[in-house]
Order: sequence, then structure tokens, then C-alpha cells
Amino acid sequence: MKQIRNLHDVIKHKLCISCGACVGMAPPHSMRMGLDEKQGIYKPEIVNPSAVSGSGIEFSVCPGPGLCINVMSERLFGADLPVTPEFGRYRSAIAAQSTDSQVLQRASSGGVMTTIAIWLLEQGVIAGATVARFQKDPSGPRTVSYIARNRKELLHAQGSKYCPTITNALIRECREAGGAYLFIGTPCQVGSLRLAIDRDPALEKIFPFTMANFCGGYRDFRYLDGVIRNYGSRPEDNRFFRFRGGGWPGSMLAEDRRGKRSSRPYPSYVSADYVAKQKRCVLCIDGTGLLADFACGDAWIDRFTKGAMGPGGWSVAMARSRRAEEVIDEIRETGLIKTAPLSHEDLLYSQRYNLSSKISRQKKRMKLLKSLGVVVTEWDIELPEGNTTYRKELTILLQKTDFYQGIRLFWRKTPVFKFVQFIVHILRAWLQRA
Repeated sequence: MKQIRNLHDVIKHKLCISCGACVGMAPPHSMRMGLDEKQGIYKPEIVNPSAVSGSGIEFSVCPGPGLCINVMSERLFGADLPVTPEFGRYRSAIAAQSTDSQVLQRASSGGVMTTIAIWLLEQGVIAGATVARFQKDPSGPRTVSYIARNRKELLHAQGSKYCPTITNALIRECREAGGAYLFIGTPCQVGSLRLAIDRDPALEKIFPFTMANFCGGYRDFRYLDGVIRNYGSRPEDNRFFRFRGGGWPGSMLAEDRRGKRSSRPYPSYVSADYVAKQKRCVLCIDGTGLLADFACGDAWIDRFTKGAMGPGGWSVAMARSRRAEEVIDEIRETGLIKTAPLSHEDLLYSQRYNLSSKISRQKKRMKLLKSLGVVVTEWDIELPEGNTTYRKELTILLQKTDFYQGIRLFWRKTPVFKFVQFIVHILRAWLQRA
């Protein structure tokens, strides 16, 4: 099996997740994150070869090759906590919903991540939080990562991104600004920060809390552009875009410079374009923030999704560290969130689809890819055999190849497909008016 020896290998084998950790830890002005429009991702670029080689500290914090999650979580949260492949170690898990109407309206589900961040900020525990939002770019909407230092900036960052974000590149900015920060990122971005803290323990005081969203992986900016085109707009004309937000369960919303708006409820638009998930996301086993103090996601459980618990969405809120559990308890006592109990079975059910891909099917997928000579991400967690077959996984993996997706894109551009799409559009409009 080929080994990943430096950042060049990470990029070559498509294991880069655009997190920016290498840039955040490299010497100042030695690296940058460049936007590769052809591949639709941010890529690290060495601008001062005399300062970095691509195999030093900037490589040691890269999550692309894999993470020793079991070892790291035991050290972080304690060996006394029970551990499962799906949710790792955690102290408590509840369903929660923000009682702040402004937060809840902008949220994808229960608004708990934003509520926790606002509370920590207003209590003076942190000076800011790492977040991301969409901004207008000549090619279309693109993500920008920044430090939110007040309520307004936190609200502006609400909603799922499903695209590359260079959150870990903010490590240097946080260090230079001074103070403590809540690190909000994807599970792999939190894992990368943990690697950085191992290399530089001073970062532990700068980032006393970490928070991860439950994650099923992301596609690149070509997918985002494709979603906009599929609903009759041009990415370069877009002036506002969101994947999710506007209340439960959230909706995609795109608005162009002429004021034309396109909106689709989540998740009806998820497969609206040909671009597959990033390879590193397909190989990931961490869908639930196994190394984060706080881990939050949608509460996909009938009693929360079908109105039995009242209007609005609900979140799963997990506390892995003792201090995170104390924060959630304090916020609950203030009335900023309302909560409901969750069993471990509830957790498994709420994330059943994501866990099927990330855990149940991953072992055979890894074995299959290794047998084909594909470089994969390495983990220290023993995965179950799962309820899948090598034939099924091979079929799915072939569907994720550029060749298959290229054929699919070619079909979507044919007159026959466009005619069928036109008829469907007319029928949908007629049904909405009926």
C-alpha cells in the first residue's frame, strides 16, 4: 500500500479536505489556500519553499491520511466512558431546541449550535467563534471562513454549507488576536485542531471548546454551481445563496441580481447535480464529531419531525467532555433551550442513514479499495462487518467516479433530458396551482 508522506501526496490521492490546517500552522506567509475552480475546492499552496517543505508541521496536522480517534478520544474524554463506533465516547445526549425565535427561524434544525456559541460569547467565556458563510464571487457563491465576535456575525453564519471551508486556517488569526475561541467545524476539522494542539499545547487555552456538526460529507463548488443552474439561474449572477435555513427542515434558496428567487425544501435538491462527494468524505468514519466537546445534528426522530413536540426543528446535542456537559446544563437552566431526553437507541435511529454509510458499510468499502490499490484514509477504530456486500460497494464506488458522473452530465445536457425536465416543470407548476 502506498504511503502518504507529504502534502503533495495528500492532494495527489484526493485526500485533501480544504480545511486549511496546514496554512494555519505553517510559518507566516509561507503557505496560502488557493481556490481551484476546475476541481471546485480550496488547495494549499506553498509560496515560500525555503520555509516549508510540505512534510513538516504543516503535514503533521493534516487529517487527510487519517486520525487515531480512539486513542485521542480516550485521552480527551476519559477511558471510563463507554465507547461505540457510531458515537464514540460521550457523557450525555439530549434533544434540544432554541427558545430564541430569531435563532430558530434562521436555523436548519433546532438552533442549538448557535445558541451555545451566543451564550459562551455573552458570558465572556470566549472572544469569538470560528464560522463560515457564503459570499459573492465572480464565479458564484463561495464560502469564507471568519471569526464571529458578536451575535449578528454568528447569526449571519447560520445554515449548512455542504462545501469546502478553510476553517482551520483561522488558527493563526486566533492566536495572534489573543483570547479564547470556540472552534466550530466539521468532525475532520476538529480532528485536525486536536492534532495541532498535540504539536502546540498552547493552543489548548486558545481553543477551550470545540464543536462539530454531524456530517455526511460534502461536495465541491461545482455541485453548488450545478444546483443553481438546475433551477434556472447562473452562478455568476447569484447574490444570495443558502443550502439550508429558514426553519425546519430548512430549504435551499438562491437569488440572482435581478431578484429572481429559487427555493426548494431540503432534501429534495440534494441529488440535483452530477458531482459526487469528495473522496476523503467517502472514506470517513466520523459522522458525529467523535473528538469534539459539543457535537450536534438533526433529530431525525418521528416525535420531533412530525410535530408531536411542537413546531420548529430539534437538534441532537451531545456533550463529550465534562465542561461541555456543564455548559449545556447551565444554558438549559437559563431557559435559552428546551430539551427532551434521548436514549442511545434514539441516537442510532436519528442518524441511521449517515451511520449506514460511515460505519456499517465502511469496512468492506475499505477492503475493496485497498485490494484495488487505492490509497485510503487510515483509522484506529475497529469497524463492524456491516450489512453490505462487496458487489454493492463496487457498484456505488463506480457511480462516484468522474467517468460515470461525466456520462450522467452528458445525458443531462441532451435534448431528450431537457424535454423531460420541461414537462416535469410544467406538471409541477400545474399541481402547485391546482
